[in-house]
Formats: sequence, structure tokens, C-alpha cells
Amino acid sequence: MKKIKIFIIILFLFLFHNRYAFPENSDELYQKIDLFSEVLEKIKEDYVDDVDQAEVMDAAINGVLQSLDPYSAYMNQ
Repeated sequence: MKKIKIFIIILFLFLFHNRYAFPENSDELYQKIDLFSEVLEKIKEDYVDDVDQAEVMDAAINGVLQSLDPYSAYMNQ
């Protein structure tokens, strides 16, 4: 029982530390997501041709995977 309490305390401290130790990183991530959303909206409104947003999202996911590993690919089905 004592081991379980110690484990729970350590787990809580770890989660608490990660949640509040790096708040600027999460803010930066949300800013990037907002920017991506704005770019998609701008493309939807002003691009010459109609754009399938599902295809654009698939291409974005593939781009992320390719930047991490050139042998990875996203399969949408």
C-alpha cells in the first residue's frame, strides 16, 4: 500500500510539473495551429480554384510525416 501511495505522489508531481513547467511551448503550439487555420481559411476564400479541404489536410499530415521520416506516409483509409 505504501508503494502505491509513493507511486501516486510521484505520478502527480510529474504530471503537475509537465503541465506548468513549459506553458510557453503550449502557447506557441496553439499559435501555430491558429496560423495554420488562418492559412486554410485564406486558401478557401481567395484561391483561384476550388480546393478540397480534406485533400489539403491529408497533404499537410503527409508533409509532417515526411519531414520526420522520408519513408513514412499517411494513408487516409
